[in-house]
Amino acid sequence: NQDFCSTFVIVQANQGQCGDPNDDPLVAGNIATENNNDVKDVEVSINGGDMSVMVMTDIDGNYSIDVPTGGDYTIVPHKDTNPLNGVTTFDMVKIKRHILQTELLDSPYKIIAADANHSEHITTLDLVHIQKLILFNVPTFTNNTSWRFVDADHVFDNPLDPWEGNGFPEIVNINNLAADALSEDFIAVKIGDVNQNASGNNLLGADDRGLDGALTFAVEDKAFYAGEVVEVSFEATEFAHTGYQFTLQFEADMIELRDIESTVATEDNFGLTMTSEGIITTSWSAANAVTLEKGEAVFTLAFTAKSNGRLSDVISLTNRYTQAEAYRA
Repeated sequence: NQDFCSTFVIVQANQGQCGDPNDDPLVAGNIATENNNDVKDVEVSINGGDMSVMVMTDIDGNYSIDVPTGGDYTIVPHKDTNPLNGVTTFDMVKIKRHILQTELLDSPYKIIAADANHSEHITTLDLVHIQKLILFNVPTFTNNTSWRFVDADHVFDNPLDPWEGNGFPEIVNINNLAADALSEDFIAVKIGDVNQNASGNNLLGADDRGLDGALTFAVEDKAFYAGEVVEVSFEATEFAHTGYQFTLQFEADMIELRDIESTVATEDNFGLTMTSEGIITTSWSAANAVTLEKGEAVFTLAFTAKSNGRLSDVISLTNRYTQAEAYRA
């Protein structure tokens, strides 16, 4: 047995997107960071007249769309993905120096990036938000998106205070559009990234890293036995740094975290949300370099042993969550 039928699929551009290009003007622009790093996959909403449409920027940070002539349009970019892109403890070092006015951030876009909590001021609360993110204590910025966008034609009244006067425009308005508008550009700002090393293609940004002058902790290896409290002191070998961060991984079925003994680093410098999985994240920073003598403790962790073992077999420093890196004076 068999049968058949005929059907039709009619695709309609019911918002005027596909009109005659000779009749409808083109709205287009580019979205890139201050240092000309094009930003891919920015949602660009264009609203006005009888249309509301969203397009994505391509790998070169470009977007374009035909719109009906004569309309008033508003262009609004948006991107809120990968909040850790380009964000490390080194950014915290720079923000601390800016707050103390020992080394000011030298562009309004870097200052906007430092405003992690969207308060229009740079304070220690911004550092708290950034550190929580680095430590994986929170998944996103509170009260902020991971990217913000500034009209590229905007001239700041005061580059050291981008919120002075009427602030800065994060949208572009076009009135009574009669011809192509081909330069509706935006400067992209990655929140938390004040050294501007974020990647615009959705990958994690990274600084060049090397082993020259690497920060090394000395930890005494020791055997432990079930029920014993094991103190693990991370001692300086050659410490003259402004910051560091890393992930500490341990065998959670053999030892469990009991306490943190503050020395240079305090409990606030640790992320403890994943200790049941054997993960401790840490981020420490200072505006000025801290120098320690060889053998001085940077911090000490106390564990309770669940079974017999050896320290070198159950604990390691990794990049699993918070990347391992340090910053010299």
